[in-house]
Formats: sequence, structure tokens, C-alpha cells
Amino acid sequence: MTTATDLLRFVNAFDGFSTRPDILNAGSITSLTTPSAVFSGYACGIGIWSAENLWYNYGSLPGTRTGFMRHNNGMCVALILNSRADPSAPGGHNPFVYATQEVMLDIIKNSSYSWQGIDQF
Repeated sequence: MTTATDLLRFVNAFDGFSTRPDILNAGSITSLTTPSAVFSGYACGIGIWSAENLWYNYGSLPGTRTGFMRHNNGMCVALILNSRADPSAPGGHNPFVYATQEVMLDIIKNSSYSWQGIDQF
């Protein structure tokens, strides 16, 4: 079991930002986030969304949906839900999945939000 705070602590442990020491060296972070030659939108377990300058990953089990995004503007967001829409939506388009993605994108990209200037961890 985990929490959104725990997931963010994990992502912050290898985010490549100078705000706190990473558990991986710069070379390992580069390897982790270098897009695959087979599929340029995915690296070693992390999605790479070049157009949005972010890393992401999603996961789900019956009754849960989890995701994180890390933007190169220094923002990270995690979302943990206790519900999941049917992942086998017709045509591969799942409105629930896209809605959670849009919520996370809004949080990390919208500079009009007023965030506390303190270390949250």
C-alpha cells in the first residue's frame, strides 16, 4: 500500500532536479529516461512525452488507478484513485484515462496556481 505522498517522494528521489539529492547518478537518470529505439514515447519503465517536456507512468489494478507526471518546470504530481474504468473501452479510447491525464497536466503546467514555497517532504 502507498500514498500519493509516498509516490511523489519516490519520483523526487530520481527526478534529476537539484532541489534534493537523487538516489541515481546523472548517467543512470539519462539511461532511465532515454526513449527506446523501438518506441520513442517510452523509456526504461517511464513514459516520455517530449511535446510536453515530461515523464509519466500510469498503473491500475481492479478498483484502482495511479499515475504520476514530472514536468521539466520542476513540478511533479501523483494521482491515486480508488476506482477504475473498464480498461478495454471500444477503440482503445477511455475517457476516464484521458480525464485523469488532463487533470495532472493542468496541475503541473498551470502557472496561475499559488503553491506554498516550502518543502512538502
